[in-house]
Amino acid sequence: SIAVGAAKGGETIFIKNGEYESSQITLTKNLKFVGESREGVLITAVSGNNKGIFYTPLSNAVVCSCSFENLTFHDVVYTSNSYAVISMGRITSAEIKDCTFINCKGPAGTIQLQTSTTGVIDNCIIKNFIGTSSVSGGINLGTSPGGYGYYYVRNTIIDNTTYAGSAT
Repeated sequence: SIAVGAAKGGETIFIKNGEYESSQITLTKNLKFVGESREGVLITAVSGNNKGIFYTPLSNAVVCSCSFENLTFHDVVYTSNSYAVISMGRITSAEIKDCTFINCKGPAGTIQLQTSTTGVIDNCIIKNFIGTSSVSGGINLGTSPGGYGYYYVRNTIIDNTTYAGSAT
């Protein structure tokens, strides 16, 4: 989160292999997050984090584009209905590529996108997600108010997700 605060926008934040415990990171500028290797960058949530890891405020339009690549999120548990592990609400565009989500739990899915242009989820793995409400799912997609979002989900595996006690 220090790198996010120091960034002016348009930068790429490289993340070295290692295990990271993250608090909520609010994004309001164009940023790209790239892990050294998908298997090597392991991110979990700080205890008490109830909004997932990366998010933009869902209530206000944020004019930014964000992308995430080569990251593994594991054992992320959150409680807020408005957020997911990665929640990009009302932004211009988002790309999530070569990311893995394992053993995560919450009410709004692992990935939640509301874009006014394009959302891309490519070559991701969502495994053992437990949804805690009937609106949970592996991926939640929507259109920003006043926008026309296009979504592309390619080469992505969603395996053994459950929500509200039912298999999906």
